[in-house]
Amino acid sequence: MTDVPLLPPYLTPWTDFLLSRVASMGNRLFDRALQPLGLTGSHLGVLMVLRHLGPQVQAHLSAPLQVDKPTMVRLVNELEATGLAERHPHPNDRRAVLVHLTDAGTAMLDHAITVGERVTAELFSVLSTEEQHTLRALLIRIAAHVAPFEGDSSDNELMYTG
Repeated sequence: MTDVPLLPPYLTPWTDFLLSRVASMGNRLFDRALQPLGLTGSHLGVLMVLRHLGPQVQAHLSAPLQVDKPTMVRLVNELEATGLAERHPHPNDRRAVLVHLTDAGTAMLDHAITVGERVTAELFSVLSTEEQHTLRALLIRIAAHVAPFEGDSSDNELMYTG
């Protein structure tokens, strides 16, 4: 990561710019590290939601990941094509399907988490363990304060909860 150019001083006062820059760098590192597994960070997010929440109606997968519905359809299609997830009819709603994590998806997720932990460690290695915990706590606090608008998931407006 030493080849990353330093930011010009006129951009560093903008915290939102810095967060966006770090997130973009992190996304690129994650995607590059996950590429040999045939995954992206977005795929990993879907697999994590399925592991933690269990089978989900496809439309409900969009909210926790803040992904629009067409993108979620594409992600689930890709995961299903590789055997990492599968769709089954909803037992109580014949119009809906449930997305399930397969055994292969669980195994891949375990491997991808290890890769993700390595990337996270590399990305934040310039911070002490205490600083990393503090940064995470602060970001969680900000994320809880600035929540997505509870209306249509395609709506990009933000609602301040504080």
